[in-house]
Amino acid sequence: MGFGWLTLTGAAAVILGTEWAFPNIAPVQPVWGVLCQASMLGLVYFLFRFLYTFFGDPTRFYLRLMHGVMAATLVLVWLAKTVLGDSPGPYFFGGMWVMGILTLDWLLSLPARGGRRPAVTLFLLFSLSVALATTRWIDGFGPVGWVRVPLAAAGMSILLIGLIWSLLQRFDELRRQRDRLNASLTEQVAQKSAELERSYAALAQQDRTRTILQERQRIMLDLHDGIGGHLVNTLAYMENSGQRDPVLQNAIEDALRDMGLMIDSLSIEDDIPVMLGMIRDRLEPLLVRHQSRFEWQVDGDTRLDDQTPSDVLALMRIVQEAITNAVKHSGATIVTVASEDRAIRISDNGIGFDVNGNTKAATSDGGFGLRGMRQRAGDIGIDLQIVSSADGTTVAMQW
Repeated sequence: MGFGWLTLTGAAAVILGTEWAFPNIAPVQPVWGVLCQASMLGLVYFLFRFLYTFFGDPTRFYLRLMHGVMAATLVLVWLAKTVLGDSPGPYFFGGMWVMGILTLDWLLSLPARGGRRPAVTLFLLFSLSVALATTRWIDGFGPVGWVRVPLAAAGMSILLIGLIWSLLQRFDELRRQRDRLNASLTEQVAQKSAELERSYAALAQQDRTRTILQERQRIMLDLHDGIGGHLVNTLAYMENSGQRDPVLQNAIEDALRDMGLMIDSLSIEDDIPVMLGMIRDRLEPLLVRHQSRFEWQVDGDTRLDDQTPSDVLALMRIVQEAITNAVKHSGATIVTVASEDRAIRISDNGIGFDVNGNTKAATSDGGFGLRGMRQRAGDIGIDLQIVSSADGTTVAMQW
């Protein structure tokens, strides 16, 4: 803010004020007189440097002009003292007046050069102070002063009021900047807090996801190495011992397929088209044994609304039940699996059945698991339609 220049301005004002207010007690040495006269020049220069720092100026044009005027004034004072033998006072006053006019012109043109705009009140106060100093200077040329008003003291007072006005204006601006900075900091803290909360939430979600994946891996290993191993060994024992029980063998194979479906649902992150493909791979041997084949019309964008792993598993159980029923009980030679964005359809060319549970083929479950299929469909909120005739059966799921 240029408080150093303001201190020098105050020192020059004290010297002048002492000379003007207390002429009877002021020192009478010639050095004091020269100091008082030089302080007039210094007062304006120091004031300009304070305002120059206070308001800012991207150019140095007026600062160079000020230095030029000061140098010219000092040269004129030296010539007047040494060559002409005149008093240097009028020359100091003249330099002070020119520098005061330059200061006013600088204040007026400052906004055009990119500096801050000074208040109109500040400009008027400095203009009045310069006018009073000019009047006092002109009055000094006459043999007897014709102005009886203490213009110097009045000009000094107005100048001090202008300085106080500048400081108050600057402090008010700093206060507003502080308020804006506090508001900005408060907003930034709120934004950073929200970002941290989102980061913590994301980290917590990553921890939960990692825990779920670890638990999935554990369950998959337990199913594969535990129950799956026992079922495979039992099936191999039956085939090697020659004591084959078709009902028991079908039950074990169904259990293995169902367990495979569970393992698949834990490992492929809820992708329905991929799950359908894995069901195809697991059921292909069953279709081959029954002289049947797949007709595959699966779209790659099928997805449940807000699907979860358990929802996808329930949907795949319905699909698996529909396919195994078509192969085992209808005598179908073609099983068509088709899917769209929000629908899956399983159809066959078998003998059909009574959707109320009275089968046309000799079966052991009395309804091909229709009750379980409808219950799962209701649990995950999809519409299940089963249409069957002598030309075949269609199981349609829509949502």
